[in-house]
Order: sequence, then C-alpha cells, then structure tokens
Amino acid sequence: MHLPLAWHKKRAKVDMPYVAEILLDLTNTLGTLTITEFINKAEAEKIGSRAHLFFNLTWLRINGYVKADAMKDNKRTKEVCITPKGLRYLGIEQ
Repeated sequence: MHLPLAWHKKRAKVDMPYVAEILLDLTNTLGTLTITEFINKAEAEKIGSRAHLFFNLTWLRINGYVKADAMKDNKRTKEVCITPKGLRYLGIEQ
C-alpha cells in the first residue's frame, strides 16, 4: 500500500507534477480516449483547469508516460493512452 508521502517521494525522483501523476492514473483507469475526451473527463473530476490539464498531459507525453497517436480513420484526432513506462510508474504489471 502506498501512502501520500511515499507517492510524493516517488514523484520527486522523476520531477513529476502531482497533477501529471493524477492524470497518469486517470489515463490508466479510463483507457484510450481522444485527447479532448480525456481532458473533458479530467476537468469533470475537478483535477484542474483546461490549460493546467493540457500542460500536465504534455509533460506526461514528453517524458514518455503516455503517448498520443493519430486515429486510424481520422488523422487529425489523436488518442491518448498509457505507455509501459507509465504502467511501471504506477506499479502495474504488464
């Protein structure tokens, strides 16, 4: 079982913002969604403002915890999903 201080120390080791960590967990919970759908869900959970959510999602993408790929049938729309690195961070076996 992880307690808040343990998660704080884990985040600090990789310089992850706490909102990014919450978004990472949400990504794992919700599965693959379009970026817009994902941000709407995160906003509905009151995790942060849209701008703050996009900033933290970008942090996760740049650092390899999530990826955003174009949909097969619509190249203008991207879907966000967790990567193996993100799963390892959350302690989830693949």
